[in-house]
Amino acid sequence: MMKLFFVDPMSYNNLSIYDWNLIENIDADVYFFGSSKYDYKTLNAKAKFIYNYNKRSSTLLKTLFYVLNSLLLFNYILMHKPNIVHFQWFKLPVYDVFFIKLINIFSRKTKIIYTAHNYLPHDTGNKYLKYYKYIYNLVDRIFVHTETTKKQIEELINNHLKVKVVEHGIIQMDYDHKIAQKIKKGISNKYQLDSKLICLYIGQVHKYKGVDILINAWNHSSKLKENSNISLIIAGKGDKELVKSNANNVIIDNRFLTNEEFVAYIELADLILLPYRSISQSGVLLTILNFKKPILVSNVGGLPDPLKKARIGWILQDLEEDTLMKKILEIVSDKKTLENIKNDQYAWSTIQNLYSWEKIGMNTTKLYTELLSENNVN
Repeated sequence: MMKLFFVDPMSYNNLSIYDWNLIENIDADVYFFGSSKYDYKTLNAKAKFIYNYNKRSSTLLKTLFYVLNSLLLFNYILMHKPNIVHFQWFKLPVYDVFFIKLINIFSRKTKIIYTAHNYLPHDTGNKYLKYYKYIYNLVDRIFVHTETTKKQIEELINNHLKVKVVEHGIIQMDYDHKIAQKIKKGISNKYQLDSKLICLYIGQVHKYKGVDILINAWNHSSKLKENSNISLIIAGKGDKELVKSNANNVIIDNRFLTNEEFVAYIELADLILLPYRSISQSGVLLTILNFKKPILVSNVGGLPDPLKKARIGWILQDLEEDTLMKKILEIVSDKKTLENIKNDQYAWSTIQNLYSWEKIGMNTTKLYTELLSENNVN
């Protein structure tokens, strides 16, 4: 059986859920190297939580400990000579380029895979482009979650064989159902939401997620902001300047949400809004899919992918405020369609199958085997 080092320095919150689900469905002898903040179920793997850089107080100390943590991983690689080292994230690309070169020099038979969850880190523009270009050229395979990201990386490195699409599975949050229901009832009572249609933006508040476009579209539409039968909820921590509104039917909960609070808001919602400016694939989207809620997404990255496979919502063709406003008005005026989408068992079954972790694990194992077979042939 192949020996796999599965490496994730950011394995906590939703990322720990991703790691657990993928590792559970991979057919390999897995050694997991993760964060000391790992906070999900017990892994079916030999686990070493070596990454503790994020416990440090200053940027300098975080950088120093990330390097030291990586060198500890390097020592394990030299000792065990794994067939594959599969990296999930890099935190310091300037250094990580050097680290990959070390593995290539001192453990030549070890193949390196990197999952590019995003084409480039969020909100960094092209700041790290040259370093990720080096990384993409150095590793043996690049896994991505969408065809859009695949094309971006292929164009960057001029290589159409190295990049493989592996879907991101649906994220099933670990939460207390009774507490979530109690919170849901409390929110509904506090804001008198029982008879209202609820539009929801949930997740961290960032400009790249287009939350300012959503707020402006709502604020500038009398048909939305003066409608007492609907409410817009913005739930999640982030830039408070992006989510200002004086509309009586806008609720802003700008803070970190527990899993139970996150679930409570999703269950309250009739329509979930993801008007992102840019994204490769969204953890929020892949969490929402588990709750079978109608979704309105912008036409960027992997957001439209599930909606192209099954009728579970709507795709915005552009992100102009006027377009978004008109689309929301159209949707909230047609409650029958919202109900039909919620209750379309065939559509949601299609989505569950498409983003099944068992299927994703089988595909991942197959790609591992193919990579090692190529090595043997060569």
